[in-house]
Amino acid sequence: MGALLVVALIVVPLAEIWTIIQVAHVIGGWPTIVLLFAESLLGAWLVRREGRRAWQAFRSARSSSTGRRRGRSATPRWSCSAGRCCSRRAS
Repeated sequence: MGALLVVALIVVPLAEIWTIIQVAHVIGGWPTIVLLFAESLLGAWLVRREGRRAWQAFRSARSSSTGRRRGRSATPRWSCSAGRCCSRRAS
C-alpha cells in the first residue's frame, strides 16, 4: 500500500510535468499554456455537468425511496420534537 501511495503522490505528478515539458518543446510554450488552460476549462465544465447529474439522480432516488414529495424535509418535525423534549426537561 505504501508503494502505491508513493506512485500516486510523487511519480504521477512528475510524469505529468515531464509530459508537459515535452509537449512544450514540440509545440512551443504559449500553445502549451493555451492547451492547459483549455483542458482546465473542459474539466471544470465536465465536473459541473456530471456533478449536476449525480445530484439529480441522488435527489430522485431519495424522493422515490421515501415516498414523499420532492423538496419536503423532515427536519422541522424532528427539530420541533427535540425542542419539546428539551422544554419538558427544563420545567
